[in-house]
Amino acid sequence: MALADLAGYPAHRESARPGIVDFVERPVGHLDEFNLHWTRNVENAVKPVTNGVKCGPVQIDFNHGTTTLAFKFSGGAIIATDSRASSGSYIASATTDKILIINKYLLGTMAGGAADCAYWERVLSKQCRLFELRNKERMSVAAASKLLANMLYEYKGAGLSIGTTIVGWDKKGAGIYYVDDDGQRFTGDLFSVGSGSTYAYGVLDTMYKYDMKNEEAYELARRAIYHATHRDAASGGFINRMLRRLLCSGCFLFLTTFVCEYVLYYWTIHRCSWPALPHGTQMEYPLPYNFSRVLVLADPHLVGPVRGHRLDRIRRDWQIRQAFQTALTLLQPKLVFILGDIFDEGSWIGDADFRSHLERYHYIFQHDRSKIIVKNVVGNHDIGFHYAIYPYVDNRFRRKMTPSRNSSSVRLWSHAGVHYVMANSMAFEGDECYLCSEAERNVHAIAYRLQCMPVNRSPTAVARCPLEEDYSQPKSFVDLDSDTSRPDSYTRPILLQHFPLYRDTESSCSSQPADAMPHTGRLKKYRPRWDCLSLEASQKLLEQLRPRLVLSGHSHYACQLEHRLPGEPDTVVPEITVASFSWRNLPNPSFLLPHREEKNKDGWGRELVLAYYNHSEVCASNPTLYLDCSCLGNLAVSQPPCFLRVAWQLGIGRILQPNDCSN
Repeated sequence: MALADLAGYPAHRESARPGIVDFVERPVGHLDEFNLHWTRNVENAVKPVTNGVKCGPVQIDFNHGTTTLAFKFSGGAIIATDSRASSGSYIASATTDKILIINKYLLGTMAGGAADCAYWERVLSKQCRLFELRNKERMSVAAASKLLANMLYEYKGAGLSIGTTIVGWDKKGAGIYYVDDDGQRFTGDLFSVGSGSTYAYGVLDTMYKYDMKNEEAYELARRAIYHATHRDAASGGFINRMLRRLLCSGCFLFLTTFVCEYVLYYWTIHRCSWPALPHGTQMEYPLPYNFSRVLVLADPHLVGPVRGHRLDRIRRDWQIRQAFQTALTLLQPKLVFILGDIFDEGSWIGDADFRSHLERYHYIFQHDRSKIIVKNVVGNHDIGFHYAIYPYVDNRFRRKMTPSRNSSSVRLWSHAGVHYVMANSMAFEGDECYLCSEAERNVHAIAYRLQCMPVNRSPTAVARCPLEEDYSQPKSFVDLDSDTSRPDSYTRPILLQHFPLYRDTESSCSSQPADAMPHTGRLKKYRPRWDCLSLEASQKLLEQLRPRLVLSGHSHYACQLEHRLPGEPDTVVPEITVASFSWRNLPNPSFLLPHREEKNKDGWGRELVLAYYNHSEVCASNPTLYLDCSCLGNLAVSQPPCFLRVAWQLGIGRILQPNDCSN
């Protein structure tokens, strides 16, 4: 105004004719941009008349017609309206949305003049947003309705046509307020506004009750609007309800959740196949001993009560279970090995929490015991590192995780003519403790047993091996369910343990798998007895057991290395470190699919050929506030499905493109 006065610009009020409008300055700070100066002395200016307004000699006639309602119930509050917009006897629109969104916690209905309702509730929306920015909290439903009533009262008698119901949710719960163009404001549990409100009240007064289920409330709102549209000529169209919005959003979220949390697991894993055998298809070989499909996973780290939140625990358990059960359904393995760190806090939880962990373990890794064998290897998170192991915790894990089986620190298990040595990696410290003594004893005994098998006896071994050994007799180092029906079957064993064999760094590992360690961490030095076995323990295991394959975990990343047997530089022993099976440790967890085949080899009977190393991407999602879906595995599509693209655009989902799992 100061600039206008300096420039000599005439004031706005001079453009009005004296005597028609009596100007009075009114402090309406919340509407400075609409600071209209007038009084209620509008006899010669704007005068409301029946079905319209009169401004001087001009009379504007218009009819109002609508039906809106809102009521509270035990589940919250519901709004319903018709959709007809009329202009006198003319139906202007049959698809008008009369539910106005002020913000995501506040709604209003439209009854009266459509332009007036839309405009003033848009102004209210702006004021609510400004209040939230100034005060760092949302405006309550009562305050919003009071603000609208105050604004409308300033223009009482100006010919506005507004009858709105403000409905929202705040700290006090659901709130419903009726506000009209005279500035009147009422609160209650049930309101109906519009020309069809009397008919809607007839239904509401008869059937309304507070204790209703959601479906009953939806049906009552629908029935009241439906009845009004049949009795009121100005009401009609279809029924606008917040139920319709909720259903659209709910269906979208349900469909997205269903696809991301269920379908994508099958979509990805069904493309993961067993390694092709070098001699043809498996149907060319007799069963049952020629083939064993083995699924190997490591480090599931079931979340504990100390370092994990309950929501995190529920989320990770669901991901691991869904991936594991999908793999069992589609891949149908015969053997499953879990290479340690089954629990994240197994070394310090009490018995009550341990029982809870056991229940979760049996639920997540549920399987048909008549068709699938699951073997567990102990890890440092299950019982602790070497100097933190309590005998009670160690024995508790042995009893519960290896029931009815031998649970020694190093044990031999034979299945279908193939021998597996399962070792406790924390028992190779070499300090002659009870664990280390037992492990050293059992390693010697297992090596002796394998060397003295009839088919493996060399001329030098005959003198020190018993001629008649009863392999069916139980041994302290042999699993009780070990297959002893084929004592003449010898293959070099497969060593299963949690710690990898000695390695200086991860730099010598292949970077090809998608679940390999990132290059930024490959040069970090490994600590013997913490990150891997010591060099002495590794050499001793290779020399005495002469394994043909070593499977390990612990590092949470995939790695493939080759070792040489001491004294036999031409004999290569591959080692595969399996990546973690938990999304908490790795963004792309995986499992290993080895496929065994036996063939005859001259002079040595059956020899194992292992077609191994097929890392498969598994499927899951990361938690966010609403939903975060991950397209896991290479989906081999140019564009994701429509609803996934919509999820991306709304910011509630993200789509990954990991490598093909069949590499």
